[in-house]
Amino acid sequence: SQDVSISTHLSCDRIDRLESYFRRWPGPIIAALYIKDASKDEPRVDRLEKMLKAIGRTNYRFILVFPADSSLYPANLLRNLALEPVLTTMVFLLDIDLIPDIGFYPYVKAEYSRLLELSDTHVFTIPAFQGIGSAVGVEAEFPVDKEDLMQMVKDKKVKPILSGEKEFWEAFKCLHYDKWYEAS
Repeated sequence: SQDVSISTHLSCDRIDRLESYFRRWPGPIIAALYIKDASKDEPRVDRLEKMLKAIGRTNYRFILVFPADSSLYPANLLRNLALEPVLTTMVFLLDIDLIPDIGFYPYVKAEYSRLLELSDTHVFTIPAFQGIGSAVGVEAEFPVDKEDLMQMVKDKKVKPILSGEKEFWEAFKCLHYDKWYEAS
């Protein structure tokens, strides 16, 4: 369908982040859930599904993965399992620890035709930010829009992801944050 899905994977100790996705992304969500301990994890998944049913949310799919060895986290396998059932023409492959901006889905839908046309020759990346210390610890403190985010950068409450000393900035510096800061 002509829509954009989020595809992600997680262990059930991060299910609160998946709940946040459902509050912030009205489009389809596909998640591979790594079930380490069925007695603890399955009730968490059942509770989330019950909540989604109560609010009438149906555009999601969970793939439950029961490992033979729960000491390992097979990220590549889980990512591929979450990509396989995507039925939309575009997919937003997202790490569960990166919470989508509340306005990103409406933006993508508004720019859908242009993005689809460019997708034959482009791969899209988005800037990612992280809180500094305990400055942005709960979802209620997340920036609401770019203006809010830029103020938080200025106030040193957030920074580009992994841009600090002894972090893995090499993986993210290609995103050209300086150009994004200046873009409207």
